[in-house]
Amino acid sequence: MSEKTLKDQNAWLLRGFILLVGILFFGFCYGMPAIDADSWDSLAARFSDTLGPASFGLVVLSITKLWLLGFLPPRLRDQIVHWRIKNPLPGSKAFSKIGPNDQRVDLVKLASDHGVLPIEEADQGRLFYRIYKSVDGSAGVDDAHRSYLAARDCATMAFLFLFILTPVVYWVSQDAKIAVTFGIILIVTFLMMSLSAQTYSVRFVQNVLAQASAKTVP
Repeated sequence: MSEKTLKDQNAWLLRGFILLVGILFFGFCYGMPAIDADSWDSLAARFSDTLGPASFGLVVLSITKLWLLGFLPPRLRDQIVHWRIKNPLPGSKAFSKIGPNDQRVDLVKLASDHGVLPIEEADQGRLFYRIYKSVDGSAGVDDAHRSYLAARDCATMAFLFLFILTPVVYWVSQDAKIAVTFGIILIVTFLMMSLSAQTYSVRFVQNVLAQASAKTVP
């Protein structure tokens, strides 16, 4: 299944993430309401009537989402969530580290089918991609790939929102503690989603190699 199709399936998750960040953003700007209908109605009214910095922040939130998903290169997103600039994807360690640690993967079979397995990270990544295309569409592979893409995009958005929205929270609230708390929440979110993306990406590589190991090459 193509990456575009997998990202389309994740669209509702990303919209939900944007909504949660938006609610959190306005809550920190205006104060979180008590859990009753009148308080939430009051917050909604203030949001609708306000033309100040917070409403500007929501516009920035929406534009950032469009910019991120439309123009930010996938490689840069991979680098952000893997905390690595060169060869960030785990496919670059498919045959030197990940494959040997998965009992389902038969490296001897893969070497028989694809030749001597490379050692250099860039070469490993290229061979892994070719192998992936040969098993693309299987349930285990697509599920791990889809989960990775969702976690990667959420982590990247949290990273960007940290630098874009935290100053706006301080501008509106005029309270450094509130802004710092908001920033910490985004940092924790970024770290959690990054670690999830890293886990899913390794699982993706493992599933691809396992599927290829079990596949009969004509």
